[in-house]
Amino acid sequence: MATRTKKVSKVKSVKTLKSVKVVRKAKKIVEPVVIEKPTTSLFSNTKVRIFSVSCVLILGLLAFWYKTKSWPIIAVVNYMPITRFELDQLMYGKVGKEALDALITQKLVDQELMSKKMSVTSSEIDARLEEIKKQLGTPENFNQILELQGVTQVQLREQIDYQLKLEKLVPVSTDSAKMQADISATLSGLRSKAKIWVVK
Repeated sequence: MATRTKKVSKVKSVKTLKSVKVVRKAKKIVEPVVIEKPTTSLFSNTKVRIFSVSCVLILGLLAFWYKTKSWPIIAVVNYMPITRFELDQLMYGKVGKEALDALITQKLVDQELMSKKMSVTSSEIDARLEEIKKQLGTPENFNQILELQGVTQVQLREQIDYQLKLEKLVPVSTDSAKMQADISATLSGLRSKAKIWVVK
């Protein structure tokens, strides 16, 4: 009888152990976690928006200055800005066609020299510049004439470069009128052969 009681108690204890394990397993079941979306975004704050826009504008201005080495606003009159674009439009309206015509002519001359495998060297430009300086006498006279004409030495070298290119294309003549006529005829010939598209 005692052994039977022991067996029954053992069975009961095993059953209770099993039920405890089941309860423990049931306790381990995790309930799903609900993540709530934030009601406000990062850019909903007004101060953050203003700061972000300011940063973008400053970076844009710095990039413009780095690329062009100038500011987009060139003057302010009674708190009203004058932009570089406005100045460019005005300048183009006044001298734009002449400037464009000159640029087209320069390109045509450069292309013609390249096709003939000819070029102007810096030593040739230096020699012509020295000739001009000798004709004017003193360096002071030379600098004064450049100031009066509103031309820098770099611009003068560019003009000499272009003049020498024309002289390589057109035979040099002592008669300046004939030389000008020959240059005009050569440039007209280059224009007539060229394909030019002007975007308006």
